[in-house]
Amino acid sequence: MTADNRTGYDLVAVGRTGVDIYPLDHGVGLEDVRTFEKFLGGSATNVAVAAARHGHTVRLVTKVGDDAFGRYVRLEAERLGVDPASIAVLDGPGPPTPVTFC
Repeated sequence: MTADNRTGYDLVAVGRTGVDIYPLDHGVGLEDVRTFEKFLGGSATNVAVAAARHGHTVRLVTKVGDDAFGRYVRLEAERLGVDPASIAVLDGPGPPTPVTFC
């Protein structure tokens, strides 16, 4: 492969991905929180998104479950500038996309 016909990335991140759920109400105890929001999570995913935000071409290599959270990970990663081509979806029954309550 020559430099003329290959596609390169500034960063290829490999590792865990998932969805983090954070409370949006600040200054109150957890028992009083009324709203939460989902965000991309996982070390490799956080590094990939940060690099993309700084203008780098980035690919993330990971797997998600065949579920709504997995679809969210793929769509949100792409929206944030990360190439989702290597975010594989598990075939058949398997573990769901990890969700972490933060």
